[in-house]
Amino acid sequence: MTLARAALALALMLPAAVQAEGVFDTHFNDGGCYLRDYTPHELAEHPDQLVRSILLAPVPIAEPKGTRIFNLMVNLRGSDDYPSGIATCKARGKTMACALDNGGGRFTLKAADNNLLLSIAKTDVVLQGARGSVTLSGTRGDDRVFLMANVSPALCNLGADASDDDSFVIPQVPADACP
Repeated sequence: MTLARAALALALMLPAAVQAEGVFDTHFNDGGCYLRDYTPHELAEHPDQLVRSILLAPVPIAEPKGTRIFNLMVNLRGSDDYPSGIATCKARGKTMACALDNGGGRFTLKAADNNLLLSIAKTDVVLQGARGSVTLSGTRGDDRVFLMANVSPALCNLGADASDDDSFVIPQVPADACP
């Protein structure tokens, strides 16, 4: 048996999940998170873009195998509000399909080298902030696809450790937004 045939036989014996690593396996093992912060120059080139920054951070809770929970947070140009939503993401081959809680819409995650490509689905995404809701359209505008860089988990510290039922991840809300 040649070396090539032996390698082929071994590959056929391996489960498909081991053969094809997807974004789930390659991008979320270190606890890091993903951020895109647009510069004033980038925003000037895209006057119809609403999002100034977007963050995807893992929520540190136990999930079923093949599932991850994330906090998706945005900041819109000209605002000090940070609308957010909790998304449940499931591995789908080389991508992850994500659904926001409470019918907040869907998005997908796909590897782009060491970065992450977040694409809003045609159903739109609705995030809740202290000053109301924000809708990101999946069919129009400049807020449909975001190339996000992997950043240190320290940059994504959104709150207390949520590894038990006594702690929750709660984004900071400006004092003037509270009743």
